[in-house]
Amino acid sequence: MRWLARPTPDIAEVRDLTKRVVGDARRASEVIARIRAMATRRVPEQSFLFLDELIREALLFLRHELEARHVAVSHFPAFEAGKVLADRTLLQQVIVNLAVNAVQAMNHAGSADRKINIRTVIGDAGTLRCLVEDSGPGIAAQHGTRLFESFFTTKDSGMGMGLRICRSVIEAHGGQIEADNRSTLGGARFSFTLPVAGGSA
Repeated sequence: MRWLARPTPDIAEVRDLTKRVVGDARRASEVIARIRAMATRRVPEQSFLFLDELIREALLFLRHELEARHVAVSHFPAFEAGKVLADRTLLQQVIVNLAVNAVQAMNHAGSADRKINIRTVIGDAGTLRCLVEDSGPGIAAQHGTRLFESFFTTKDSGMGMGLRICRSVIEAHGGQIEADNRSTLGGARFSFTLPVAGGSA
């Protein structure tokens, strides 16, 4: 609205912003629909996907947020990894949620050097592992065992459902999710595993 109120509006800029708003609204609608379906025990809309492709799409979605918060993100894909059978929207939401949590933790702690590494590695027994590491303050010892509980939050305005939903999504895909302070960047590390389609990497 401010751009439109200028004496000479930048129509191209307004058009770009409008496209982003429409895309974000559509994505939010899809996420809500998928989580509602999962809550009612409906089978996820699965297809064969490359996990690193989903990560790239999620980071593109987060690009403006990351730039605004001065967070540098590095993505290290596993180039030889096979596909996973997954719901694209739900898995993207897991990546988005973990990245946003890292951004918020670093912002809340006032971290000067804000970095996130997202790494995909080929695991044993036909699994892929995705690690999301940050340079934030890490996980407080008293919170470690409760992170994935419903309604548990360390944020003033948090609902305590984000990580619980992440856990439900990953487990619905036959995987596991965990958290620790073994980040190579000095902060928290969240990681999840998924079975590779066909049972081998």
